[in-house]
Amino acid sequence: MKLSANERGWELSGDYSLDSLLKIKSELSHYGVSGDVVIDVAHLNQMNAPILSLLLEIRRHSDSVLLTGGGEGFYEMLSLYGLEAIFSIE
Repeated sequence: MKLSANERGWELSGDYSLDSLLKIKSELSHYGVSGDVVIDVAHLNQMNAPILSLLLEIRRHSDSVLLTGGGEGFYEMLSLYGLEAIFSIE
């Protein structure tokens, strides 16, 4: 699990569990998330509920969230939960 900043915004990589989600939420509270946020999800190993929860938490505190680099399965999961409308997708 890794959250890092890149030239466009944030990058999520690796695997996420409930424990790692809590750690990431704590890290984000130090950085602050607001305005228009770009998140690169290309290096996530899988899409799961903790990742959805993290993305929703970021969206709650920002004006918009643009997701980049996700594969077909990633976007199918967003659609399955009816979340594709609250994120911009590149």
